[in-house]
Amino acid sequence: MSEQYLDILEESLKKKIEVLDKIIIKNEEQKKILEAEEFDAEAFDQNTQEKGELIDRLNLLDSGFEKVFERVKEELESNKEAHRDQIIRLQDAIRAITEKSVFIQTTEERNRATVEQKFKREREKIQLGKNSMKVAKQYYNTMRGINSGGSAVFMDNKK
Repeated sequence: MSEQYLDILEESLKKKIEVLDKIIIKNEEQKKILEAEEFDAEAFDQNTQEKGELIDRLNLLDSGFEKVFERVKEELESNKEAHRDQIIRLQDAIRAITEKSVFIQTTEERNRATVEQKFKREREKIQLGKNSMKVAKQYYNTMRGINSGGSAVFMDNKK
């Protein structure tokens, strides 16, 4: 019976590695979106949503793994030699998962910093646009006042 549980654990770890590989690909896609000349907000949102779905799947796999592991934990601890080969495969998979997780965290941190810089530049562009619009509006209002004859400066009060 514990062999079946160990097989389930091993399969769960393989699926987790596959999901982590997909997240790595999504992070690379996100990096390209962020480095593009023109920021594509729609592509960025789509990428973020897809990554969120992968993370949800990863959480489900983790939860399932923990539940199954709790069932076989005592058997594994008391009978290590009987399951030695499978335990080694599980440990190898866990090491691979840890390495991929660290790589993802590093990539996520770089992407986060890039996003912050990108948004800061976009805010600055928007602020510059607002200032330009304000100056243009003031100029328009000033010129409108001059053309309508409403300015007291240009009126000749002599008769």
